[in-house]
Order: sequence, then structure tokens, then C-alpha cells
Amino acid sequence: MRNIASEATQWLYDTILFMPNWKWIGLTTALIAGHLILGLARHFIEGAKSNFISKQNPSGIVRHLLEENIHSPLAWLILIGFWNFALETLNLHETLTKNVQNIIQAVLIFHLIRLASMGVDSVSRSLEEFVKTTENTLDDQLAPFITKTLKVLVIVFGVLLALQSFGFNVMSLLAGLGLGGLALALAAQDTAANVFGSITIILDRPFQMGDWVKVGDTEGVVEEVGFRSTRIRTFYKSLVTIPNSTMAKEKIDNMGVRPLRRIRHTLGIVYGTPVSKIQDFQARIKLMINSRPEVSAPDTTVVFNALGDFSLQILVNFFVQVADSGQELAIQESVLLEILKIAEEMGVEFAYPTQTIHVAKS
Repeated sequence: MRNIASEATQWLYDTILFMPNWKWIGLTTALIAGHLILGLARHFIEGAKSNFISKQNPSGIVRHLLEENIHSPLAWLILIGFWNFALETLNLHETLTKNVQNIIQAVLIFHLIRLASMGVDSVSRSLEEFVKTTENTLDDQLAPFITKTLKVLVIVFGVLLALQSFGFNVMSLLAGLGLGGLALALAAQDTAANVFGSITIILDRPFQMGDWVKVGDTEGVVEEVGFRSTRIRTFYKSLVTIPNSTMAKEKIDNMGVRPLRRIRHTLGIVYGTPVSKIQDFQARIKLMINSRPEVSAPDTTVVFNALGDFSLQILVNFFVQVADSGQELAIQESVLLEILKIAEEMGVEFAYPTQTIHVAKS
């Protein structure tokens, strides 16, 4: 028995591939135990998470974060802690220890990025719930904008952390990329201006999604505000894309926020119409317009305002309170048809372009 024990002890200390057998056994045991620890940690964290949600009923970002699959990266963090403890205990060969530590660091950074990404998703879902409670539809663009920005930052910082952990001098690397970054910045200055323009639009809120706007020569309904551009659907159904840098600088006439919409027409009646008939015609038109519930009566104007080249001109100007351009056009059509009926009943004739030629007698 002593010989067997002595031989077993000797075998444990025999070196294979630059390391004693007992360290290889310890390393294998740590790997197998790590697999078991990972499963147990996942199960324990998931149970604790479910128990916390059912008892505390958290809200907002905390609830959304707990609804994510956070038990998986957290279990990996526990496993990584166990592996680090095992490495220090086993005191492996320097080269092997360095390689294993590099692998562990890569796994650690990967799961930290996963955890940060889940946190960003939780923030995004909370923002989406918040913007749905606001009346401004432009806020709906805020949540995805912040989410994408945060995810880019998470990835960038994760890559920099990985490079730093593997021994790269991140500051020297960034300094070396300075000239290339300057050239890239010059090439991408328009893109940067558009991104800042989109931020300005979201914060300043000059319009909402679905508003009827006029921007320069473009007129239509806002369909989307993106990172780079704003898309406007014109009334002839084409889609115009305007860079956000231009949107931030241009004068924006928001027709969608008008409390009242103006309807304006000039009626031309023939010369020779009696003054009394003109006055009665104007009075009936004004009475008809102001009888409509959508019309702002104090702002209605029906006046004889010009002696035209071939007609007596009556200005009809009034304001209506409607939700969209469809209702506005329907009221305008109805008013114009009523004006034609009134003119027909009163015998008022509308003028059209005419010329009278006088021939001199020789």
C-alpha cells in the first residue's frame, strides 16, 4: 500500500507539458466545477429575480431590467470570479496562466457588454413608455435615437476596454489615429451637422409627426425625422428628403399648429350692378358664412375693396376651426356653392375678362 501511495504521489508531481499532473487535474476539475457553478448560479439568480418581481413589483427601468435575461451574464461573472480564484490557487505555468487570463478577460468583457446592452434596452423601453404619455409625437423619435447612441457608446467603450486589458496602450492608439480621425471628421462633417440638426429638431420641437409644414419650396406632411434627414410627404404624394442641417437653419412654417385656418377669395361682379344690390349681396354672404359653427364670426370680412379692370371686386375672408385640410376644403366648397346660389337668387352676375373696342369714325 505504501508503494502504491508513494507511486501515486510521485505520479502527481510528474511533469507533463511543463506542468505537474496535479495541476492538470486541478485545472480540469475547475473547468468541470465551473460548468456546474454556471448552471447553479443561473438557476439561483433567476429564482431570486422572479421572487423579487412578485413581491416588490418594481416599475420603470428596474422592472424592465429584471425582465431581461440578466441572470445569464451575472452567472458568467460569478463563474469568472471562481476561475480567477482557481488560477491563483493552482499557480499554473506563467505562459498558460497568461493565456487563460486573456481568455477570461475576453469572456468578462463580452458579458459586461451584454449586461450594459440590456441596461440600455431597459432605458429605451422606459423612454418609449414615457413618450407615449406625451402629446408631442416628435418625442417618439427620441427613444430610438437615445438607444442607438447609447449602444454605440457601449460597444466603443467595450472595445477600448478589451484593447486596454490585452496590453494595448489605448491613448497612444488614439493619438496615432489623430490624423486619420481628422481626415475622417472633415469627410463626415456634413453627417455630423445632420446629426446635430436632428438633436436640435427633437429638443426644439418646431413640428410634430403628421404636421403640415412649409420648408423653403417644400410643402407637405412630416412623415419621419431620422438621424440624417427629415422626410416630408408632399400633397402630390412624392417624398422629399431634407437634410436635418438644412431643417435646423431654414424657416419652418408650421401650418399644422394653426388654431384657425383662413379661407380667402375675391369675387368679381359685373360693372353696372346697383350699389344697393352689392350691399345686400355682401350682407347675405356674411350672414351665411357666420351661421356656420366652424367659423370664427368676429374675423369674417366681406367688403367691396377694388375697382378692377373688368369687374367690381368683393373680398371674402374668414377663418374656420377644423382638424385637417380635408375638412377645410369641404367647408370652402360648401361656402362657394352657397355664394353661387345667393348670386343666382339675387340676379348678381359674375364678371369675366372682356374688352370693348371703339372704332373712330373718319
